[in-house]
Amino acid sequence: RYQKAKRRASIAATMIDFCREENDKDSLQFWEYSLRLTKHLGDGGMSEDEDSFEAVNIDGRTEKVRVKVIKDLDFRHPSIAAHYEQVDATPQHGVEDLIFSARRRPRIERIRVSDITVRSPPEGLSALVYRPGYLENLLPHELSALRLDPNPFHLYQLNLETDTDLD
Repeated sequence: RYQKAKRRASIAATMIDFCREENDKDSLQFWEYSLRLTKHLGDGGMSEDEDSFEAVNIDGRTEKVRVKVIKDLDFRHPSIAAHYEQVDATPQHGVEDLIFSARRRPRIERIRVSDITVRSPPEGLSALVYRPGYLENLLPHELSALRLDPNPFHLYQLNLETDTDLD
């Protein structure tokens, strides 16, 4: 999860520089939000990746290839998974070449699934980044242990509009 957070932050920072150079204000807003979100969530707020295999047809033969299955977290607001799906869809060639100078192995295909991983959230998150109903279902001592950030972290929808239902 640490590597995932680091990679997403690096991609966002690179894209911020690119958007500034291109004077692309809409994309700049998206990538600045992405960087703030990634820093706010930290590695404890990143989704789980599990190793798996997928059957693919290569030259008429079925072979198993290694994939990463991505599961969302039970505590995260659903818009966060949608946001990172768009971030992770950023073309890998070009952007990552700017970030990583060493030769790397080809990236393993990532497949998002509807399964949800149950895990304790990290401390210090804003209440607005939680899945609706999550905090209300906690016992008082569990809620206190989260040490919620008193500053609101407003989530944005993919169309870059503020999600007013979260205020």
